[in-house]
Amino acid sequence: LSLLPLCADRRLACQHIARALMSRFVRSALRHTRRAGSRGRCTTVAVDTSGLLGRRAGPHHYHQHAGLLRELASRIRFRGPLTVAEYMGLALTHPEHGYYMRRDAFGRAGDFTTSPEVCQAFGELVGVWCVAAWEALGRPARVRLAEAGPGRGTLMADLLRASAAFPAFREAVCGVHLLEVSPFNRASQRSALEPLVAAGQLHWHAAVSELPQEPVLLVAHEFLDALPVHQFVRTRVGWREKLVDLRAGGEGGDEAGGEAGGE
Repeated sequence: LSLLPLCADRRLACQHIARALMSRFVRSALRHTRRAGSRGRCTTVAVDTSGLLGRRAGPHHYHQHAGLLRELASRIRFRGPLTVAEYMGLALTHPEHGYYMRRDAFGRAGDFTTSPEVCQAFGELVGVWCVAAWEALGRPARVRLAEAGPGRGTLMADLLRASAAFPAFREAVCGVHLLEVSPFNRASQRSALEPLVAAGQLHWHAAVSELPQEPVLLVAHEFLDALPVHQFVRTRVGWREKLVDLRAGGEGGDEAGGEAGGE
């Protein structure tokens, strides 16, 4: 950031900051690796294979997801097999049983982590990119920042901190919009972005169509891979959509998870 006064061209300033942040990130990673090597430590990784295809899940699995399984089975019995997209949508965002709706899926207490949770440099670099994109748009007087699937709000917080080094861009940002359907995640985002909440500049939406009709810089990290998708398979008689049906053998009756070919 100390290079900013020396740079008349703001795009050049963005490049300087990006290089500086990346250099800091690489040096930090190298120091960590060297320290770990000097201590002679090794890391043991245990892989849980209980969910692999062909293995039967234990009783705990069914107890933990019993509500969702009953919901899926009920829908299939009522209207027939579900598309993979419908199955994924219910599994991820069902109001009561959805994976993301009532729990923290990230970090040690969750099932996975993402780059913004590992190092702040990632979000800071995205913030510098937003400034460069705003410049490329012709520096509009009003622009909105939006993030799809913002998780805990960490990426947006880091993005805003880095982009605040550019006063003109900071003044042009007239609102931050988060595309989020999980009440649990919205609470985490509210905590991470409290200053924006107090200023009335933080807004939540359930769909892209709800965003204001103004210039928007939209970012999304590890979002598209979590969206429900339709699956198709090529058979001897042409393409068929893969469906989710019931099969015998689940606890308390049928089990959701079998496959059926559809047209």
